[in-house]
Amino acid sequence: MNGLVVNISWEYLLVFIGAVLGIAYYAHVRFARLEASIKSLTGAVQGLKISAEDSATRLFQRGATARLTQAGQRILKRSGLKSYIDAHKDELLARCDQDQHCDSYEFQACMFRVFAELTFDDTFAHDLNEFAFANGVSTDLLRRAGAAYLSEFSEVSL
Repeated sequence: MNGLVVNISWEYLLVFIGAVLGIAYYAHVRFARLEASIKSLTGAVQGLKISAEDSATRLFQRGATARLTQAGQRILKRSGLKSYIDAHKDELLARCDQDQHCDSYEFQACMFRVFAELTFDDTFAHDLNEFAFANGVSTDLLRRAGAAYLSEFSEVSL
C-alpha cells in the first residue's frame, strides 16, 4: 500500500468548507477593522506632526479652523503652490462635493484629505520638494497650507 486514502462523506465536506469560509470571513472583517483603525491612527499622528511643525513655523493662525498667517500666505506663494491651486481650483473643489459636506469643518477636513493624497506632476513635485528642503519645512505642512488656502478662499458657500 503506497498511499493514504481518506473517505469523507459529502455532508462533512460541506461542513468543513462552510467552516473554512466562516473563518475566512471573520478574519476579513477583523483585518478590515484593523485597517480602518490604522488609517485613523495614521491621520491623527499626521495631524500631530503638522501641528508640532507649525508651532515652529507659525503658518496657521490659532483657532478652530486652519487659517493662514501672513507667513503662511507668503510661503505658499513662494513655493508655487498658490499658483498651482489657483490654476486647478475647479478640479480640486470638485473632489469635495459641497452636498456631501454640509458645514465648513467637514469641507476643510475633506480638503486636508484631498491635498494629503494629491499627486502632483513630476516637475512640480520636484520643485515643491526642493523648496521644502531649502526652507526647512515638510511637504506635508505645505500641502496642509494649500488645503487651508483653498478652503478659506474658495467661492464655495457652505
